[in-house]
Amino acid sequence: MALHKNTLAMLALPALVTLSLVSPVASAQISFSDNFNDRTLTQERIGNNWTWFDTAYEADCATSIGGFGPYSTGGGGFSNYVALNNNYARLDGGSGHDGSGYFRAGLEGADGAGSLNVYNNQFGTAACNEIKIFQEFAGGAPGDYTFTATVIGNQYTPIQGSVGVFMKVLNVDDGYSEAQFVKQLIIPPSYDAAPFTVTFNFTVNSDVSNRIVQVGMYAQHAAGETASAIWDDVSISQAVAGSETAEPADPNAIPTLPLWALFSLVGLISLIGFRKKR
Repeated sequence: MALHKNTLAMLALPALVTLSLVSPVASAQISFSDNFNDRTLTQERIGNNWTWFDTAYEADCATSIGGFGPYSTGGGGFSNYVALNNNYARLDGGSGHDGSGYFRAGLEGADGAGSLNVYNNQFGTAACNEIKIFQEFAGGAPGDYTFTATVIGNQYTPIQGSVGVFMKVLNVDDGYSEAQFVKQLIIPPSYDAAPFTVTFNFTVNSDVSNRIVQVGMYAQHAAGETASAIWDDVSISQAVAGSETAEPADPNAIPTLPLWALFSLVGLISLIGFRKKR
């Protein structure tokens, strides 16, 4: 009997080890929503982990020639930048480049009924400047997603450039290089019209394993131009049923094994039966 138990253990152990080695590690699904209504207009930060990046481009607005963001270090006389984007309340009358006074977005409306204004870099001197205000998801799961929001124009800042939404995937193992970058141009209605509902469908590819996914809004403009839009009711979620995104696993479903694992189990059962007959 002892020999029989040892034989079973020796046969079963490699199969269990093999199964554990090939089990996939789940990535977190991308999910986020914000209506900005739980803030006061004069609070220090925009809140809810909204962050930013400021990019300078060639005149084609596609060839990057530099940029800075929350992880940029001091240089050129500037201090290190804060990680989270400051609200209008941090306007200090300076250049905005001292880290504590950075601002390219701010809460609009009224306390308890806010929205988010994303606007141009008023200090930008490149042929093309772009401000991105976004949410960041480390290890966001591959698949199809939908971004929705409402948008309206800013009565004080005409859109001489362009505004829109974007998604970007950074490859952490390749120096945070850009693996995906998709943008969607939006033309907001005037400030005194009804807000427009934006729907932006995007796919996170699986070819980058160690990734950061960024999703949000942008304001792009030439040096000296303006661009601004006011956003509200932002939501990011898995694409609706019927898309190519896989459905979540049913916790009550009977687990299945790959074909090779089934053959291994059949062989194991056959060996057990053979020893019993002997």
